[in-house]
Amino acid sequence: MSTRLEHRVLAKTASFTIPGDRSYAPGTVITNRGATGSVTATLPTPGSGLKGHWYIFWLHANQSFIVAAPSTNTLVTIGDATADNVGFQISNKKVGRAIYAECDGTSWFACPFGSADGFCIDGTEVSPAASLTLPTVNGAVLNATGDELDVLDDVTAGTFAASKGMVLDASGHGVMPDNGILALSRGTAAAAGSGASDATALTDQIAIVTGADNAKGVALPAAATTTGPFLVINDAAARLLVYPVNGGNDNINGLAEDAAFTLAGGEWALFIPTSATQWYTATRGAQAEPSPRARTTVANAGTVAAADLRGRVLFQDASGGNVTMTTRTGTQIAADLPEMRVGDSILFHVASNHATNTSTISGGTDVTLVGSGAVTNTGGSFLLIKTAATTFDLVRVG
Repeated sequence: MSTRLEHRVLAKTASFTIPGDRSYAPGTVITNRGATGSVTATLPTPGSGLKGHWYIFWLHANQSFIVAAPSTNTLVTIGDATADNVGFQISNKKVGRAIYAECDGTSWFACPFGSADGFCIDGTEVSPAASLTLPTVNGAVLNATGDELDVLDDVTAGTFAASKGMVLDASGHGVMPDNGILALSRGTAAAAGSGASDATALTDQIAIVTGADNAKGVALPAAATTTGPFLVINDAAARLLVYPVNGGNDNINGLAEDAAFTLAGGEWALFIPTSATQWYTATRGAQAEPSPRARTTVANAGTVAAADLRGRVLFQDASGGNVTMTTRTGTQIAADLPEMRVGDSILFHVASNHATNTSTISGGTDVTLVGSGAVTNTGGSFLLIKTAATTFDLVRVG
């Protein structure tokens, strides 16, 4: 003698309500075979007597099949704990679909069984990508049980296609078609704060930053949470401070945790995470080379600001007398230019158009002049080289 386990299977061609007296045994399969119009199955009111009760609704006819809650806002489904009904109601996305519904004693939980393509919540289709995790293996798209899903039609494995999903080949590569563009998110951010903790957090991979004033800044996301890159454009004349994420042990170019990278006015920089805590970047001027040099006119003895050393010409007006220009101290320059690493250098120029008066540049504390700093009726070029954390060499190179 053998025992056979089988489910009860019913075909429904018109709307109906499932009674709550357990006359529909747990595991009953209900189809719309033979239906010529929409069928709505209304679930019984949940209670302890129905706890663990479940049904499967299969679509055979190409007609809408809807599973409705016994009262409004009491059905739990994908992303919605207060739905009224679920079903397959989209043309050409009905046949062969299925819905699984189970009672926990308090509510009914209902979701697509297998393919979610065409699945609707309260009459609105839910995107399969939003409702299911769709891993890929050798270009095939799989559901959670490893079955192939036909939701990315007309996409060649390994190639992006217009209005279609992304599919990877066996090597994990995706290839853009000819004339295709891989878009990065782009937005505008206003600089703010005075440190990593209150700087504006960047969320777009291309960020056009406004409002820089030499003190305000923006903060990158945690390096461990992104593969980047992030392109930051300083849309102001003043310096912009770019911080790693606050308190995340991240750094930029080996600077201290939470220390800012300084981005000069009109410049952009590409920030790339190279480890879970490390960002690397290099800046690029807003104008392509060869770029015009800005001129700073010096008429009297004074201290040269760090901004005057970055891609500038220090110029002695003909009306001025002898001029001595002293750089800021090594400690001050290191604070002004925190992005400089040991071995980095900045090239700047000194010029005088006076026949006899002399322009002389000298180093401040911890800035060592190498060669002559005097310029008379001519020009001179200098490299400011960082030799240690707060010491620099000022080298005459031309």
